[in-house]
Order: sequence, then C-alpha cells, then structure tokens
Amino acid sequence: MKKNKLIALSGILFSINSWSQGNAALLEKQDDFEVTITASRSQAKLESMPVSTTYITKEEIEKSPATTLDQLLRMVPGVNLSGAPFYTSDPTGTSLKMRGLANAKVLVMLDGVPIHDPFYSTIQWFKVPLSSIDHIEVVRGGGSSLWGNLAVAGVINIISKKPEGNGGEISASAGNMSTSNFAIAKNIEVDDNIKLRISADYFNTDGYTPTPVWFNGSYKLSAGQGTNSDNQVNFRVDSAIKISDDTSGFVKVAIHQQNQYLTNYLGQNLQQTFDISGGITSKLSDTSAIDAKLWYQNVIFNKNNSTGCWPGINTTNGIYSPNNATYNSKCGTSFSSNIGPSVSAPIYQYVSQTDYQPYSEIGSSLVYTNRYSQGTSTVGIDSRRISATDSQFNYNAPTVATGVVTALPTINTYIYSQATQQFIGVFYEQKYRPIDVFEATLGLRLDSWTNSNGSISINNSVNAQADQTQYSFDPSLSLKYYASDDWSVRSSIYKGFRAPGLNNMYRSYGSTATGSTTASISNPNLSPETLYGWEIGTDYKTSNLELSLTYYNLIVQNMNYSMALSNTSTGIAGQYYNTVKSLYGISATSFSYYSDLFDSRSNGIELGTKWYVAPNLKLIANYMYTNAYLTSTIDPVKNPAFTQLGGVSPNVGILGVDWQITPKLSTYWQFRAVSQAYLDTAQTTIMPGYATVDFNVMYRVDNKTTLTANVINLFNQGYYTDGGSSSTTPTIGMPVLVMLGAKYSF
Repeated sequence: MKKNKLIALSGILFSINSWSQGNAALLEKQDDFEVTITASRSQAKLESMPVSTTYITKEEIEKSPATTLDQLLRMVPGVNLSGAPFYTSDPTGTSLKMRGLANAKVLVMLDGVPIHDPFYSTIQWFKVPLSSIDHIEVVRGGGSSLWGNLAVAGVINIISKKPEGNGGEISASAGNMSTSNFAIAKNIEVDDNIKLRISADYFNTDGYTPTPVWFNGSYKLSAGQGTNSDNQVNFRVDSAIKISDDTSGFVKVAIHQQNQYLTNYLGQNLQQTFDISGGITSKLSDTSAIDAKLWYQNVIFNKNNSTGCWPGINTTNGIYSPNNATYNSKCGTSFSSNIGPSVSAPIYQYVSQTDYQPYSEIGSSLVYTNRYSQGTSTVGIDSRRISATDSQFNYNAPTVATGVVTALPTINTYIYSQATQQFIGVFYEQKYRPIDVFEATLGLRLDSWTNSNGSISINNSVNAQADQTQYSFDPSLSLKYYASDDWSVRSSIYKGFRAPGLNNMYRSYGSTATGSTTASISNPNLSPETLYGWEIGTDYKTSNLELSLTYYNLIVQNMNYSMALSNTSTGIAGQYYNTVKSLYGISATSFSYYSDLFDSRSNGIELGTKWYVAPNLKLIANYMYTNAYLTSTIDPVKNPAFTQLGGVSPNVGILGVDWQITPKLSTYWQFRAVSQAYLDTAQTTIMPGYATVDFNVMYRVDNKTTLTANVINLFNQGYYTDGGSSSTTPTIGMPVLVMLGAKYSF
C-alpha cells in the first residue's frame, strides 16, 4: 500500500528535468562534499552562487539514457534543446536555447575554453563524447559581466576527466538505427609531476529522417532516396603537470572529425578540427592565485548541400492530382500534369551547393583572484581572434525531358567571403560578505569587438566592408540573503551583449537566380544584441528535501533575426527587399536577410525539487514556464509581435526516479512532458504537446565490469520538436532507441 501511494505521489510531481544541483553520487547529499563552480571564475562554492546553478555529476552522466551531450543537456532546467539529436541536423543550423533565448546566447566551454564553432557560433557537440566528461556546470542568468560575448543567457562549462593513476577503461554499446559507440582511455603516470590521459572515441549511426513524410513528399521516400548517417571520431591527449608545490598546469591536444550525410549520399558535411590548449594555475600567497589559459583551434569544413529534382508524369487515372505547383516538374522542363504522393517517379539527385570553409581561432585569458576575510576580488582579461573564408558554388537543377537528363547542373551563383573578428574584454568582480547572512556580488566588464578584412563577393561583384569596432559595458549586481542554515534568497540584475557571428555578417548562401527561394543574404552592418535581465529566487535545503524557485525577466534589443523578404513585402521590410536586391544584384524574387531591427522579451518560472524518499530512492521533479515573444518587429505578418516565439514550448516538465534496487543493480527513469507550441512565430503550424519516457538500467558485475541498457522514447512516441524561431519545417523527435553496452575498468 505504501508503495502505491509513493507511485501516485511521484506522478503528481510534474515538471522539467532533474539533474538538480550538486548530487555527487547515487543518493549522496551535497553536504557530504564541497562543490566548486569553475564557471564562477573565482572558484565559488555551489551554495554561494548568486544565480540559479546546476551541477551534473559523473554518476548522473553515467546513469543518463542519453548517448550525446546535447541530449543530456536537454534534461537540465532552463535549457531548451531539440528532441532531435544534433547528428540529424545540419551543423550550421543547430541551436541551443536557454530560457527561451535562441541564436548563440549561451556560452559553452570545455575546461574553460569555448567550444563554439568559430564561424557559425553553433556548438561543436561532436568534440565532446560523454565518456570524456567528469562533470558539468550549468549557470543560468546573465554571464556577460564575467565572460563577455555569447554568455547573455548563461554559461555551460564541461569539465573533462583528469589523468589519475595508471588505470584505464574501455566501453562499447550498440543499438538500433545502426548506432554504435566505442571508447577507450588509458591513464599514464609518467612520474609524480606528469600525468597523461590518452583517449579515443568512435560514434556511428544511421540516425533517422527528421522531416516527416507529408512534408518531404511521399514521392521522395517511395523512390528510396532518403538516407542519413553520421560518423564521429575523437582522439585526445590530456596532461596534468605539477610544476611546483604552488603551481600546476595542463596541456590538451585533440583531433576531431564529424562526417555526416543528410538526405542522400551527396549531401555531406565533413568537419575536421585540430585544437590545442594549455594553462597554468599558480598560488601566489595564502590568499591569492593567478590562472592563465591559451588555446588554438583550426577547422576545415567541406559542405555539400544536395537535393533531388523529378520530372512531371502524365497521370490520367485519377490516383492523385492535387493541381499544386509543389508537385510540378522540378527539373527544368514544364509538363502538363503533376506528380502526387501516390505516384512513383524517378528522382535525379544533384549537389545544389558546395562550400569550402577553412577558419581558425586563437584565444587567451588571464585571471587574478584574491580572497580576504569578508570576500573575494577577481580581475581578468580575455581575448579571441577568429579568421575565416568561405568559397561557395550554387548549381541549377539538371534539365530532364521525358525522364532523360538532357543538361547537367550548371553554376548559377558563386559567392566568396572573408573576415576577421577580434574580441578583447577586461573584467572585475567583487564579492563582499560583511556579515554571515548577507553577500553582495558586483561585476563590471568592458568588451571591444572588431571586424576587419571583410568582403563579400557574389558572382565576382566584390563588396569590400569597412572595418568597425564597437564596445560594450556590461555590469551585474547580485544579492544573497541566508535566512537560515536551510533557506536562502537571491536576486540579480545584469546586462550582456552577443555579437553577430561571421556567418550572419559575411556568409550569404543559396541560389540568387530568378525563381529561387533558397537564398539567404548576410548583413555586414549588424550590431551586437544587448540583453537586460533580472531574476529573483529562493533555495531551500534539508537532509531529505531540496527546492529551488526562480523567476526571471529578460529583454533583448537589436536581436539578430533572419527574416524572409519578397516582392510582396511592404513597409520597412519592402524597403529592405529593394535595397538588398539592388546592392547584390539578386534576381530571385524572395530571399532571407539578417536584420537587427527586432526586440524580444522572455520571462518565466523555474521550479525544481529533489526528494530523498529513502536511502535508496530519490525523486526529482522540476517545472519550467517560458513566455518568449517579439516586442518590436518590422515584419508583422511573418514575425508578429507579442506571440510566442516559434519552437518555444510554454510548459516543460520532468519527473525522475532514481532507484538503487540492490547494491549491484540500479535504474533511473525519466518522464518528460512538453506542452503545445508553434513551429514559427507567425503561428501557422502547431507543434502538438507530447510526453516521452526514457530509462537506464545499470548492473555492476564486479568492481571492474558494468553492464548497461539505455532506452530513449520507450513507447516510440511520435512527436514534433522545437526548431528555430522562424522555422516552418517540422522536425521529428528521436524515435525509440535501445542501446546495450558494457564498460570494463583496468
């Protein structure tokens, strides 16, 4: 009877994810150890963080059903990530939202070094396999006063496993959709002062087609042309070096590759990267220390976008005749009739666009920290320099007459662009605790952002761009009151900035030919986004119960937004259409264009609970409400103000059950529910609500061998998941994935 009541009670605890703050090991309390948040830049303790913070432990990562980092993080309160894994999407369009804010507004780092793609500002998920992670820090709220660009909505810092001893581990798993995962790591203790960790990871999957049949058209699927696959390889050498009793350092060298095919065997995304980073931490005195980092990454991105065209076929049997231009010939020859989903037709595949993109980034940071009896002072400087070029060819469809190719694809547009971005920021943070029950944190940061050597050439018509430098001053102020040993209240106010990426400013892509609707035109005059935000929250913690509640309000000005322009656009949007069309000599009657003339707002509530029901049973329940919308727009038809942004579900919740069944057998179950939303801000297409169930079972054979079973979307629930805020293309969430694996430590 007790068990039935417990199950009923757990079902009531609806909300957004678990991964509550600082759960060290299965069912261990945070009181049993001290958690230091390196994303604070001052080594602050978790309990003293002035904004909502989540600490994901190594044990929680091992218990997660997720197979990739993005799917793990979508379970964190306040983090909005697609239910479709990153490997099913084009790397140039993957998006990470936090608190409803999209388009590169969260700084994601690996050991304090950004892992954003230098050109696109997306996250290089493939560079961080789960087997390499020790723990993760997720800090919600404005982080620009500490970290500058990209940190307007928050900061995620992924901490790698450290070299220790001479042991190692090997793991392998396999599942449906031809999914397999293999990892091996070996620690080498050269001597007392030098330790190494050498690791290799391999991930492969056929994945699934994330666009539904009714959108793609049955004719493509019936022709057997749909195919996806993703192959990832990572090789890393991590070193920990003891220079003296007071000074330590590290050096990391890594090679990464992602080879992805989308839609068919011609649509390839091949990313090959090399990165190296190093750092030194030195204790200058009993109260002061200095930390320095230097990093470099080089990326070569070869990209082919492919599509298919099909000839019209006379259909007089009445099976399907939609009389819709969508089904007319796409191969350059007009036919008098149409193709419908129930008619099988040959598909002629061709590469519609190819890019060669080499780019690199070099960065550094220097931070000095001094502690004293009533607080901590931190001062530092950061720099990042990004250089990139893009050579792109766009092709016409082949000409097909009566099922025969009569003319091969020809180039219709050649686009070349290049640019360099330089970021330099200086910051100061002062933590002051005059009495035990009260602490104040003041942050001040000044950033400069410079664009230089920029040029955009469309069909050899060169448009050189003037160099420009802009500045941003971003302060923050946080207050925290410790009402008792169990209860605290916090509040913060902050400002932040997010500079547009090189792709937004300098990479136009797609065909600009007459009749094309695929072109997207960059805007080299974009200004940085500015965020103003505040939040208030409270945390309550006893030996058996933890509860966190936060309300936030965020305002974004000059939001960088891709809007659709056409010959039917009116008002300011119509003026932009005519100006851009004339400037770049575009013959297409419709295209997308990046603008910074939009403002938005996001406010909401995050509620999280963790309840230790028994020594071997823990329930985790969280709920998040997000209200995100434009407040100013120049395109009221397609991007209206005061309607929920596309791809942002107002209500998300998760219930987690963590149960240690026996000393060797444990399981973690997770129920995730998402309310109805819209694919696009114009709310033309509904994204119905859905609920999924994931679970993990882990059996420890002995102290060296562990067997696992992970299941995502246990009941194979079909659902559409969030895309970009202006997307009208539906995306299918992950279908059922079953992975069986084993890990052996040696």
